[in-house]
Amino acid sequence: MVLKKTLIDAKNIVKTYITGTGEDCTFYALKGVSLQIEKGEFGYIKAQKKKRGLITFGLFAIPIIIFFTGLWQTGTRLNMFTFVAIMGCLPASRSAVGFVMMLMQKSMDPAVYQQIEERSGDLVKAYELT
Repeated sequence: MVLKKTLIDAKNIVKTYITGTGEDCTFYALKGVSLQIEKGEFGYIKAQKKKRGLITFGLFAIPIIIFFTGLWQTGTRLNMFTFVAIMGCLPASRSAVGFVMMLMQKSMDPAVYQQIEERSGDLVKAYELT
């Protein structure tokens, strides 16, 4: 018996942005997204690409919203909001590097996966371990 460790287990993810005052000014970037993939399973790389892409998008969206909020409130980009937005781009840029590195990885061909599954029987298999 082989015990697998779940590396990605995200359930009911919700990310909202408040774009103004009132209840009708809520923007849902993510709503009710769930994902569970174990390292070594078929589809792991594709799931990682999707996960890292969403995280990178979210990390860049926050500084952009902060910047435009400061621009809207003060009428100029020379304010503290701009500084905070620039500092917020640092973790987003780090995440973008990881996302680009994951984009270079190739997923397993589904036809090859089917052939292996048909012939492997009860053998322990690990497909995508990047």
